[in-house]
Amino acid sequence: MNRKPPKKELRDRVPGLAAVVALHLGLAYVLVTSTDLLPKKEPEKDALLVTLMAEKRAEPLIQAPPPAPTPPPPPTPKPPPPAPTPPPPAPKPPPRPAPEPRPAPVVPPAPPVPPAPAEPPAPAPAPVPAPAPAPVAAPVAPAPAPAPAAALPVMASVELVCSNYAAVRDAVGYPSRARRQGLEGTVVAEFNVSPSGSVQDLRIASSSSEIFNGPVLEAMRDLRCAGQGQPVRVRVPFSFRLN
Repeated sequence: MNRKPPKKELRDRVPGLAAVVALHLGLAYVLVTSTDLLPKKEPEKDALLVTLMAEKRAEPLIQAPPPAPTPPPPPTPKPPPPAPTPPPPAPKPPPRPAPEPRPAPVVPPAPPVPPAPAEPPAPAPAPVPAPAPAPVAAPVAPAPAPAPAAALPVMASVELVCSNYAAVRDAVGYPSRARRQGLEGTVVAEFNVSPSGSVQDLRIASSSSEIFNGPVLEAMRDLRCAGQGQPVRVRVPFSFRLN
């Protein structure tokens, strides 16, 4: 019969276990210290700033073509043959002698013409009676001059306030017909301002061309002014110029 070996007690196993634990601890210490002794690798600081560049291939060299062969010089042209010498001019014939002048024939003088008889004097004209004087119209008395219309009072200095004066001036358009014909001119509008401020009796005082009158009258009808307590006559010039 086989006998089982007797079991060792725990106190007999303690030294062996302690040796094994010590051995493992020593190995762990060696591993830890060995990693600390190795030089530490610094982390790449500029890893995000690096840009990968594709490898640049060497470009093929372009060689210049060989120079063209120099063409042979053109042959020297032969000098033209000398022109033939012109023949000498023929001698001129000697001039002929001028013929001698012949004497002109003598013409006998004409006989004298007898004087014509004197004509009798013409009779004197009969006297013509003087015309009777035309009747003179009696002077007409000049017609009496019409009585002058009552003129509106004109103030020496008036500060007339028109609220829409700038808008009215801007509303005066340049007539298209005048623009096509290249016309320029000046128009003076005249009107009365009532004591309440309404514009009355609007008319054109002077104008260089009737083409400009319509736009001025049409725009001035919308003018609104402040009353002065009495009627006032106003003149406003408008100048039309092509830019």
